[in-house]
Amino acid sequence: MKRVARVAALAGKGVLAALLALLLIYDGYILIAKASGVRAPTVFGFATAAVATGSMAPAIDAGDLIVTRAQDGYAVGDIVTYLALDGTSTTHRIVAVSGETYTMQGDANTAPDPAVGEDAIVGKVVCALPGLGAAVTFLQSPAGLCIAAAAGVGLWLLIDLLSGLVKREKVKE
Repeated sequence: MKRVARVAALAGKGVLAALLALLLIYDGYILIAKASGVRAPTVFGFATAAVATGSMAPAIDAGDLIVTRAQDGYAVGDIVTYLALDGTSTTHRIVAVSGETYTMQGDANTAPDPAVGEDAIVGKVVCALPGLGAAVTFLQSPAGLCIAAAAGVGLWLLIDLLSGLVKREKVKE
């Protein structure tokens, strides 16, 4: 039992350290990419975004986390994220295609958006995770990073405490 507890504690610490390291590396990469002028940073070809409005409801709601991936082409009906000339990111459905120009419109909107070229499209939405956008946005903030780090340290200490209790019980026996 002592060996199992030691292995479980070691595995827990390893997983915790890996998750915190990945979170910090990802956040650092995104911050550096944005500071370097990259309009839509990607990791292995995927980009993520937290949905801020309900313009795509009921397909995608405000607060959802979307994952996009660039495609070779896009068709009417695809939900895509694109960058407007002012730099804002919008996720809407393609309602018309004319050559390399695309017209998008939110499912909950009554009017289409101004047409954009294919070079403005970040990618097609391949996954929408309900409600996770708010959590990811928070974790990318300075306060969120501090809380995640504090929670990681707290869990690390809890694992140490529990493994110490198991050691003491074995010594008493």
